[in-house]
Amino acid sequence: MRKCYAVSALLVSLWSTGALAQVVTVPNTFSAGTAISASQVNANFATLATAINTGIPGYEQVTSQTFTIPANTTQMTQFTANCPTGKVVLGGGFYMGGAGLIEQSQPTVGGGLWGWLVGANNPINVALPITVFAICAFGSQSGG
Repeated sequence: MRKCYAVSALLVSLWSTGALAQVVTVPNTFSAGTAISASQVNANFATLATAINTGIPGYEQVTSQTFTIPANTTQMTQFTANCPTGKVVLGGGFYMGGAGLIEQSQPTVGGGLWGWLVGANNPINVALPITVFAICAFGSQSGG
């Protein structure tokens, strides 16, 4: 049995807290009582549409090496996929090739690097492969 899990709800919380916010400046500012033109309004909308359609700056999926969880391991072992310097983690998950037990799957930050951490054990008689992945993008480190 092959398991695959991912978490992306963190993206919404990071975006809403400003960790991934990008500054967008529209070309035209309007004041009450001042005439405006359709071309000015359209220019503002075009600027916003470009920013929205550009997507998440620096988005990438980072995949760890494939680790091995030894057979009959009842104590949790942790595995991590780290984002490159300057990027924050939006979500993550893992692929596990068997019936091990996942005790944690969460974002982590340490030493200035964001990443995804998975803790697992393997109570069966066969070693299991596990690969961790992190979904990363440019942002500011507001936690850790």
